[in-house]
Amino acid sequence: VADKDGAMLYTPNFSVGVNILFDLNEKLAAIMQEREGYQVTISESHHTEKLDAPSGTAISMAQQIMAYNPQYTGWIKGKAVNDNEIGIVSF
Repeated sequence: VADKDGAMLYTPNFSVGVNILFDLNEKLAAIMQEREGYQVTISESHHTEKLDAPSGTAISMAQQIMAYNPQYTGWIKGKAVNDNEIGIVSF
């Protein structure tokens, strides 16, 4: 992009509402640092023809949570099996 004197804009989702959700998720992830005894699960619903699951939005939310809460080392599609995973359930 720089070689062509261009610019690039990246966001996992261009929806204003979803970007507000990202801001809220980041604030909640920071608050979660002070609390123990919770297991995070992200649930998302989509139209019946959605081919990619989990969505980039859900993955981005999980990554935000992991950035503030190092006890989570990854995410998994479906219900979490281990305490160090964030489950992402898509239906």
